[in-house]
Amino acid sequence: MSDNREVCVCARRLTDFEKIPQPFTTVAATPTSSKRKVGDTTKEDIEDNRKILKQMKKEARSSEFTLDD
Repeated sequence: MSDNREVCVCARRLTDFEKIPQPFTTVAATPTSSKRKVGDTTKEDIEDNRKILKQMKKEARSSEFTLDD
């Protein structure tokens, strides 16, 4: 964790710089999220994306494109 630089880019002078570690946090899992199975959540997400894809295909088929686009 001790990245040192010899030249300050802003002041253009010789000096030693030390990297200051950034603070971090961890988030604990909520109890409500552990009640659902991963597979169920995945299936719901796939179905939601399938609906979005159908809608996007429908919009793309109904749009007219020109060479200028």
